[in-house]
Amino acid sequence: MNEVIAPLILLLVVIWPLLLVAVVSFAAMRSVAVRLVPWATLPALAAALALSETTVQLPVVMMGSSLVLDDTGRVFLLLNATLWMATGLLARPLHSVGARHFAVLLLLTMVGGFGMALAGGALLFFASSTLAGYAMYGLLVHEADVSAQKACRVLVVLLVISDLLVFELLLILGYAAGSVEFAMLRQVFVSNDNRVLMLGLLIAGFGIRAGVLGLHFWLVPVFISAVPAVRPALIGFMLSAGLLGWLRLLPLGDIHWAGAGLVLQWLAWFTLGYAVIMALFQFHSRSILASAALALTGLWLGVLGAVLLRPQAWNGISEVVLASVLQSGFALAALLLLRRRTDGSVAARLRRYSAGLMWLAALLLAATPVGITGFLAKIDGMAAWQLSLATAAITYIAARALLVVAPADPSDRSVVASPHDVQQAAKVSTDMILLVAGGLTTAALLAAIFKLAGLSLAELWQPALVVSAGVVAARLSAKWRIPKRPAMPAGGLLMTISRRLAATIKMIQRLADTRLPLWRDTARGLLWRLWSGMDWRRMAERIESGLNRWRTVLLLLLLLGLVVAWLAGSR
Repeated sequence: MNEVIAPLILLLVVIWPLLLVAVVSFAAMRSVAVRLVPWATLPALAAALALSETTVQLPVVMMGSSLVLDDTGRVFLLLNATLWMATGLLARPLHSVGARHFAVLLLLTMVGGFGMALAGGALLFFASSTLAGYAMYGLLVHEADVSAQKACRVLVVLLVISDLLVFELLLILGYAAGSVEFAMLRQVFVSNDNRVLMLGLLIAGFGIRAGVLGLHFWLVPVFISAVPAVRPALIGFMLSAGLLGWLRLLPLGDIHWAGAGLVLQWLAWFTLGYAVIMALFQFHSRSILASAALALTGLWLGVLGAVLLRPQAWNGISEVVLASVLQSGFALAALLLLRRRTDGSVAARLRRYSAGLMWLAALLLAATPVGITGFLAKIDGMAAWQLSLATAAITYIAARALLVVAPADPSDRSVVASPHDVQQAAKVSTDMILLVAGGLTTAALLAAIFKLAGLSLAELWQPALVVSAGVVAARLSAKWRIPKRPAMPAGGLLMTISRRLAATIKMIQRLADTRLPLWRDTARGLLWRLWSGMDWRRMAERIESGLNRWRTVLLLLLLLGLVVAWLAGSR
């Protein structure tokens, strides 16, 4: 019976959101279908939590692709299902016409996200990531203002470039492998001589979606302009369309590639360093959290580089990495949603509960590299030391995102009752429940990761010291404000450079439009006056009379002889 039910549930994960998309288009059933949008993730949650490893062959889809639920896909399916359910619940009510459009885009993004998690072949993964990317763009620009739309245009242009790079990579891999299955494509990396080009396409193509340094221009503007309902889905899309693509196509554990490993590690450290600098000069919490997303991308690149240098580590570290992905996705989404509340006497308790939730999420995010570092410490101390720096960097950014928020006004501590005490008391109860649930979830995730990494309580002093150092550094830098020093604009150093470059290009265009035509006309007039003032007949007569002299003829013959002798000697 399980052999029949499991494939049906796996198919329902992708088909159920598509059916809701079709039902939303019918006016008679639209209201019911729209209310079911947040619960379209239930089949995915059931599959991720209850099903064992399952494969469903799709012989007529994407050249014989398949749906595969393995350990890697299970983690990303659970992450996407949870985050997309949060997006659906935050977007309610969905009764207006614009909201129904939002519901359709959300359902299409779900289909793409679930397809990426379950794809057993590269073509199905590529189609799912493309669908999720452009549907995510629709969610971001839905009822957005002009500045947000400009920010999202950068994302859609980069998505087009990403699709072209990934498609070129799949063409090379598919031609060499003769198949679209991930297992066959990974073998091409092991045996093919063109690995450098393929690695570059892989890192750049999926790195645009993950936010690799140099390809992250969309990250800060989109994080700032995204409405709260879309932020969880944005985190799920980044991890699935970026990191999952690397995990599916890189032959981790099967190849020792020292050169690529070193390149990825250097890119990781540059990314982490840039993320810290960008967070230091930002005073907007969501722009700082964009730096945290960039730092996480640097962490994943560092882990991939370490595994390419030490392939024997992958079998033991893969479970820790997947648990850390789940941990970081939940934590970053929670930090993007939570904010401080500052109104009324009951709001004082609300602030305490909200601050508790935010610090739990920050702790969960800061502890993302700890399990990976503890495992690598038993294999390579240098790699563990480098990842300890990643822990400090992510801790610093997460703590700074909370500490740079403007402190509450002292009048908020008044004991005078607010007219909304009843509603706020209900919010207090909700926040208290969330705080307890968040604390239990944080403890469970950390305990599971430490168990997978094989860490004991005695070995946790070093991660605890690193995390404490990051918090202290964030506390000190939160008060470091020089009035004459302007805050870095959203987008970081590269955005500042791009603005200066745009101004330079504009100046060159102005020069070409005004100055160059004037200089050209002046030079043309001068040449024309020289040309028209020359007496060409008299000049020709002078040349002819000069050639009639013997001294001139002998000199020319001598020069000709020297040229001939030089040519003969050069041979």
